[in-house]
Amino acid sequence: MFDLIPCKSYNEECYQMTKDGKNLPPGLLQYKVTKNDIVNIDIKNHNNNGGWKFASHSKNNLLRLTPNTKTGNSCKWKIILVMMREPVTGGICMKGVLQNQTRPDEYALMTSRNKLASSVYSNRTVASLDIDYKICFCKMIAPPKFWHEFKNRLLY
Repeated sequence: MFDLIPCKSYNEECYQMTKDGKNLPPGLLQYKVTKNDIVNIDIKNHNNNGGWKFASHSKNNLLRLTPNTKTGNSCKWKIILVMMREPVTGGICMKGVLQNQTRPDEYALMTSRNKLASSVYSNRTVASLDIDYKICFCKMIAPPKFWHEFKNRLLY
């Protein structure tokens, strides 16, 4: 069973998934999250969005959120949710949910950064299908609004 716990290493309110009370291991792309994994999580509605805004469901954003990996390239993806934050530094960070069109009950949770934001990111990344963006090779850590909206889009 999945749940959300606060991420204490961030300076803002954000949450990460746990499974059976244990943290998901770091350094994994989350390709196979299911609808039941999300709809069964108790997600409290928080108004704090930490500066994140909803972004358009566009071909460019789909390319930015799709990893240039074997799994990323072997599936047809559809955007379910995209949020973006543009700090004053000019870097762009996107958090998104992609639905696997071959297996519609599977969702990928991706964080993508443009070149400027990637240049100050110290953890592992992998290329996206947009040459100006890189995918963070990590589990999803996101503001409450992301998790709440993801669940709502699956339910309603």
